Amino acid sequence: MPTEAEWERAARGPQAHVYPWGSTLPTSEHLHWSGPENGGTYQDGTAEVGTHPEGDTALRIHDLAGNVSEWTSTLAVPYEGAAPEVVRELSGFSAYRIARGSDYATNDPDLVRSSMRFPLNEAAVSPGVGFRCVFDSPPP
Repeated sequence: MPTEAEWERAARGPQAHVYPWGSTLPTSEHLHWSGPENGGTYQDGTAEVGTHPEGDTALRIHDLAGNVSEWTSTLAVPYEGAAPEVVRELSGFSAYRIARGSDYATNDPDLVRSSMRFPLNEAAVSPGVGFRCVFDSPPP
């Protein structure tokens, strides 16, 4: 699994995009979600990977928003310099890891932003949470 920093770098790219595809607000062309243009219709389950190419990153990474949130290998601790309420909120989360991205049930564009992070208990099981395998490229 990627670290949280690796996941965010892949999702935001060198231009630090708001969403994996850029800065335009999400639509069902970009991701599999229960967004406002669906008329409040809840998406019942996941979609095949890569079915929303308009939501790909510049490097053609699929589904970093929508479909399923993704585990990272990073423990849930606040960022350095985080506001005191964030530090309080995350204290005691020793069995929690950070999940990134959004799932098919998401209906709020703010929750689709590449910067969103969610602490989840390591024992949590949900159809809306998955994982992405990554590997280090061999040196040139």
